[in-house]
Amino acid sequence: MTYNYVITMVSDINEAKLIAKNLVTKHLASCVNIVPSVTSIYEWKGEVCSESELMVFAKTRSELFEEVKKEILSHHSYDLPAVVSIPVEDGHKPFLQWVDEQCKK
Repeated sequence: MTYNYVITMVSDINEAKLIAKNLVTKHLASCVNIVPSVTSIYEWKGEVCSESELMVFAKTRSELFEEVKKEILSHHSYDLPAVVSIPVEDGHKPFLQWVDEQCKK
């Protein structure tokens, strides 16, 4: 079994909680962490922007990425949301077993 963190950025806490709750209740993620107050600096449509965002981390199994991404995109407010998957190379085995148990029961 392989595992991933799926990360996205959102504009407000309500959007972050909606995405997190849906991922957990649909058993697409075992847990979702919401990190408040991240400053993002990027270029968009020829203009350098600086925005306060929230980072959303979902712990999941690798094979669920497409479903996780689809769920995130269905509730995301951005024109071009970043939804990326980062593989977990190793981890505490009891924790990873819990991820297995929580995802796609």
